[in-house]
Amino acid sequence: MSMHVARRAPGTVLESGVVHSVVAFLPLLRAAPTKKIVVVNTAGADLGFIRAAAIADAAAYGMTKAAALIATTKWAVKLQDEGFMFVMRALISSATWAGEVLSKKGVSLTIQTPKESVSAQLEVVDSLKPFDNGLFLAYTGGEYRV
Repeated sequence: MSMHVARRAPGTVLESGVVHSVVAFLPLLRAAPTKKIVVVNTAGADLGFIRAAAIADAAAYGMTKAAALIATTKWAVKLQDEGFMFVMRALISSATWAGEVLSKKGVSLTIQTPKESVSAQLEVVDSLKPFDNGLFLAYTGGEYRV
């Protein structure tokens, strides 16, 4: 399976950035003692979230987030025999307005400061196990669910 990405018009970094980043750093990652690769994404990659939050706009943005999720999953499958763990993390917003908008639609959103978010993410990364490979994780760990 090839993870090659053809060059395309400017502005496609959001959809192919995961692939290009992994390709660029794979020699260093293979030599590293820890083979955990975490891609930070948003719930905008999840069809359930899009439906639940009734987000009808920003289709191109959502498509790039979904593409990153697929690329991460493909890398997880491709490199699992080398001991790699690839996971995608759902980013938690620090924007109060996002929580207010989504709560009106019945979707719960945890608002965290950047410091709280990074601390929580590091805890999850430190606790990753091989069976987490390829998952789209919630900020609390475990597979993301709306």
